[in-house]
Amino acid sequence: RIFPTKRLQQGLIALGLVITTAGLFAFRLLRVEDIFSTATSAEQLQRWAQAFQIPDWGWLPNGLVVKTVDGLAESSTVDPAAWRLVVMAVCALAVSTAIGAPFIRGTWSRSFGTNRKNLGRFRLLQFGKFRIPGLKRGDSAMVLKELKVFSRDLSRWSQMVMMIPLLGFYLLNMHLLPFREQFQGLYYLVNLFMIAFMVAAIGARYLFPSISWEGPALWLVRVSPYSVWRLVVIKFIFLTAPLMVLTWALMVLSYWILGFDHDSLSVSLWMALGTTLFLGALAVGFGAILPRFRYEHHLEISLGPGGLLYMLTAFGVSFGYAAVLGYPMFVEMTQQSTYWGHWSFSNLVPPTVEIRNAWLMICFGGTLMALYVGVVSLSRREEFDR
Repeated sequence: RIFPTKRLQQGLIALGLVITTAGLFAFRLLRVEDIFSTATSAEQLQRWAQAFQIPDWGWLPNGLVVKTVDGLAESSTVDPAAWRLVVMAVCALAVSTAIGAPFIRGTWSRSFGTNRKNLGRFRLLQFGKFRIPGLKRGDSAMVLKELKVFSRDLSRWSQMVMMIPLLGFYLLNMHLLPFREQFQGLYYLVNLFMIAFMVAAIGARYLFPSISWEGPALWLVRVSPYSVWRLVVIKFIFLTAPLMVLTWALMVLSYWILGFDHDSLSVSLWMALGTTLFLGALAVGFGAILPRFRYEHHLEISLGPGGLLYMLTAFGVSFGYAAVLGYPMFVEMTQQSTYWGHWSFSNLVPPTVEIRNAWLMICFGGTLMALYVGVVSLSRREEFDR
């Protein structure tokens, strides 16, 4: 936890996950499954597999390992390939040590504090000097604290980096969906429901535990002039703003990928942003009502009763959101035929302005109610050690 190698290890793991995800993206874009559909015989598949085999150069470590194992299996003598493998390992260790040795002293000294001569470059990021226009000094300090904690905790931003490829996979698979013209309306509803559900999942990971992350030190807010409601509202605004940007990006990209009518984008986008606001308020509100200040791992917070209750509520809100979006389409299909087998999902019927305004009012009222209940519950709490 102190030595910088721990952080380097986590960074390399995150980098490896990103590289693996990029490889999966390339594999998906190459459409390897088309090879099996176009192959005329098993012999042709074998020839294609042989063309993509790993090089059998003698100096590669995998070749040396195979020769060493074969030599030990056939006789008790050690094959010369084993000694070459040992020499390569020693050389690799010496090279890596020579590269890392100049950096070890600096990283070791930085792990115990910040050199005072380097503080001048970051004076604007010091508590008391960092100010956001329109916010008081305490609110600006709270935002700066969230930024510093997020940037220093590798377990948080590394998972955010991992979520980006997952969202990319979602958009990529959406691009490969068949029968777009026949099921355009159905894809429209499923896409908007999935966006809301992804926002709810991110809220369970980052917004719901935000109050619990303060730990037992939250009693300092209770005895300070800084009010609890400002703490909850600042966390809600600071953490929900990225979700609003993410919702906007997913909506625009999904409309462009699936080729939906852009005339319906405005109404659907406003409803999606209102739903994101509501889900963010539910996450922060449930986190303030059912916090968990003592935990072995931060993932235990979201897996507790409060996290489960929030996800069930968020699923209900997302399902209701999809039902409101699909109501005009359902009305039009029932007017054409009362038998579900004759329904056509090829027409995209966006919600009307009246439905949009009604849903936005519900989301706005639910946002205020969730934050209010969370603030009242946290203000009445007397124990911050469990």
